[in-house]
Amino acid sequence: MEEQPIIDSVPDATAQEQQADTVYQQGLLDFQNGRWDQAAASFEEVLRLRPDHAAARAFLDETRIKASLEEARPKPKRVRFGGRLKYVALVLAVLALLVGAAYAGRYAYNTWIRPDETKTQEQRQKAQQVTRAYQLLANRDYANAEEAFNELLAADPGNTAWTQALEQIQQRKALDADYASAEAAVIAKDWARAETILRSVIAVDPRYGDAQVKLLYVQQQATLSAAFARAEAAYKTGKWAEACRAYEDLIDLSVDYEKATVSAHLFDGYYKQAIELVEGSKGSLEALVEAKALFQKALSLQPQNEVVSLQVSLADKYLEAQRLIVLGNRPAAVLLLQYVVDKQPDYAGGSAAILLHGTESTPAPSPTPVAPLPTSIAPLPTAVGPTPAPEPSEPVPHPTQITPGGTVEPENEFQRQFVQLMRDGDNAASVGDWATAEVHYRSAALVAVHGGQDTARLLFAAFVKQGTAAAKAGNLAAGTGLIKTGLDIITRSATAIPVELYEESIRQGDFRVAQSDYLSALSHYDQAVTILAGKCNCGLENWSVVP
Repeated sequence: MEEQPIIDSVPDATAQEQQADTVYQQGLLDFQNGRWDQAAASFEEVLRLRPDHAAARAFLDETRIKASLEEARPKPKRVRFGGRLKYVALVLAVLALLVGAAYAGRYAYNTWIRPDETKTQEQRQKAQQVTRAYQLLANRDYANAEEAFNELLAADPGNTAWTQALEQIQQRKALDADYASAEAAVIAKDWARAETILRSVIAVDPRYGDAQVKLLYVQQQATLSAAFARAEAAYKTGKWAEACRAYEDLIDLSVDYEKATVSAHLFDGYYKQAIELVEGSKGSLEALVEAKALFQKALSLQPQNEVVSLQVSLADKYLEAQRLIVLGNRPAAVLLLQYVVDKQPDYAGGSAAILLHGTESTPAPSPTPVAPLPTSIAPLPTAVGPTPAPEPSEPVPHPTQITPGGTVEPENEFQRQFVQLMRDGDNAASVGDWATAEVHYRSAALVAVHGGQDTARLLFAAFVKQGTAAAKAGNLAAGTGLIKTGLDIITRSATAIPVELYEESIRQGDFRVAQSDYLSALSHYDQAVTILAGKCNCGLENWSVVP
């Protein structure tokens, strides 16, 4: 991609310098035509505008010498005669003058005029030589300029102007060499070296060519290059979220920088980040909502990508199925889940298949119908959860809502739904109807997604009870997976519960799951649930997940 500089150009000379050059040329013309006063005035004006103009200073000195010689020349005097005698004397005098004129003229020519003409010619030649030398310097023809000034210095060894001009030539040659090195560094995209060299050039001559413009361009490219490198490093190590943020920051700086690569890698980062969320979600609605948003970002970069379009569709249908289950419309939910499973049997870590099987085979619950979700939901209190399920022979208490501060009445329809569903699940569990209990706990988990800052604790309680119900209904694999989902949710949440207290129990449970030893896995998970329940106030203090 062709990269354009930030600034197009800067002026090479100021108006003052241009005026000085014009006046200097007029002074040279007056000097060559012997107009000493005019030439001196021009050279003085040049020095006023450009005090460092060595050529003007040299010509001013020569002009003043010429003017002094002009004033020193003798002037003829007029003589008057009166009367006849005077007439005769005048005639004789005229004759004498005529006779002597040849001698006097020859003498005057040889004494004053001829040497002066020779000197004037030499000065004119010198002026032309000086003008040519400075013109070569202005044109950056340093080789010929150096030769010209050396000739001038040989004729006038004590002239500091020629010495200064030669020093300037050496400086300019060094600056040109440094600038060429900076250009080579730019081509090689060695921004650090290019910036260092350009800064050294500007330190010597702030007005050197386009050095200032080039420095701004190099600094911009260095910033973009560093941002791109950070994004690429995260991308190459599979840190998709970090990579995507870095690429987004780069786009904010420059839409066009490495555009093709950035677009391709950003798409890949969105997609892979979303896939990881889906595969690790275990049916978590929060994770699937986030994944869907990432899929949509990827799709905005490649609108015709069929793979991503399918993933957006699967997420939509899975989330809609969950909503329909909460509303009691199980036939419609089954159709959506069947579509998801047909397209991707292991969708969401197999959660879609598990949910489809449970929805198809489980009879509909018979408690009070669940009201539709309101369009605007107020935040839940600090924590909500059901009372621990007692033994089947004992009556189940019907608390309205459990919080760290005690029992309070639900504040809105949403909260009433959650409390009612958990209570209905506990009622079914109390009489050993674990299939029905599972349906109620599953619905409670869907409602808990909207629990605000307490979503993790609410989901933890709902998933643990749902998994317990599934296990006690005879589906050990599904139950174990649901309980593990609840543990994952609370572990990833921003709680103050040290993970080292229960991570070993979870690790041992995961190991048993890998061996399909679900009973042993549930025993280990039960240890973790017990530890967490005692610290998170989730309503699971006396709950056991072991069948």
